[in-house]
Amino acid sequence: MAISKDSAKDWVELAGVVAMLKESRVSLTEGCRSIAEIYERICGDPALDPYFEPFLEYDDKTISYPVGQERQNWSQSALERIDRERVAYEESVRESLMQSVASLEIYAKSVAI
Repeated sequence: MAISKDSAKDWVELAGVVAMLKESRVSLTEGCRSIAEIYERICGDPALDPYFEPFLEYDDKTISYPVGQERQNWSQSALERIDRERVAYEESVRESLMQSVASLEIYAKSVAI
């Protein structure tokens, strides 16, 4: 797959997000949201969907959970409630999603080189 210089930066960024997920430096929700955003920039290629599908599905299911700057618009009590819900969901899918992280890591590294 030939990729542009700009796209190569996205693949390197993707590899970084995957590493942060593996090291638990970001929540599953934050990591999957980042992967979905990167996918939007680099894709359009249905052949890549199997690598990204678990993350896109997770992001669709968790889109109501605020991350990043968006959290500033929420009250502390609402954040506490939604964070409990988010963490419970993350734990219920963690094992399977981390298997997908491992697959995406191998693929992203092969493209980013």
